[in-house]
Amino acid sequence: MKSFISAVLKITKLFSVFFMLTFFYSFANEDDEKVKEKKSLVILGNSESFFSQKKSKHEICSFINNKLVTYVDLIYYVKDCKLLFVKDAEVSNQLIQDQRKKIIALPVHVYAQLEIGKEYNSDEYYKDYSSKNAESFQMICSKYEKEVLTSNNEKFYYIEDCKKREFNKFSDIEIFSTKSKPIYSVDQKLLNRFKFGTPIQVTRKVDNSVIKVPEENLLADLPTEKVLCAKLERKVVAFHEGFFFVQDCKLFTISDFNIDIQRKADELGGIKELTVKQAIGLSQVGSIKSSEVLRKMR
Repeated sequence: MKSFISAVLKITKLFSVFFMLTFFYSFANEDDEKVKEKKSLVILGNSESFFSQKKSKHEICSFINNKLVTYVDLIYYVKDCKLLFVKDAEVSNQLIQDQRKKIIALPVHVYAQLEIGKEYNSDEYYKDYSSKNAESFQMICSKYEKEVLTSNNEKFYYIEDCKKREFNKFSDIEIFSTKSKPIYSVDQKLLNRFKFGTPIQVTRKVDNSVIKVPEENLLADLPTEKVLCAKLERKVVAFHEGFFFVQDCKLFTISDFNIDIQRKADELGGIKELTVKQAIGLSQVGSIKSSEVLRKMR
């Protein structure tokens, strides 16, 4: 009986050991998979054996051409046997993750042989890797032509002729964006594909008589003068530092604005600040004296 019990205990012990080994092995495999997954994001080139042999400059260039290389803490992209410094982290991420480029550590004797070229920026990247997708980029251009884009809600761009034109003032965006044409939030990678154009500027002449906007085609999208001047007839209005009198839906620059006009305007509800659309959409036809303004105000 004792021998039977002893045999049962031995078998139970063996099963326990087997179960524990299986349990730990499964967790080890799971950890290994996670490590492999993380490592797969960055591919390190095994170049020690190659560089340990005496190679000509031509062989070295052929080996590292169109690859990412490192020396100390710097990252370069190799093109035409030149080291192009990669300063933009977004570009290096795209090369590593999207293009699956290997990173090769350069020994000092190899680094010394190579010429340093210009910086490898986002423009160069998209010139090299987006030429084959030129048709799709044209579709993107068409999709966002005459639209306002942002990627971080800090910088805003107006897309025109496949170029992004940055807004200097947030208030100027109102000219280009309406309820039917909202601001689009896009991925930074997509926004990087557009080259920079001239910044958007909404400016006035010094004499305060003309408000100049460089985008003439925007006038076609504005409401009618009747809509723009609603409740403004025979009122004094302002835009930036200029003061205007509205008559027959036309803007007259007040050439000698004074305190008497201010007082009367306050009695009538105050001086309203024009929106950018109103300032652009209402015709500016000349100037008017304060004495005439006081007589016509209501």
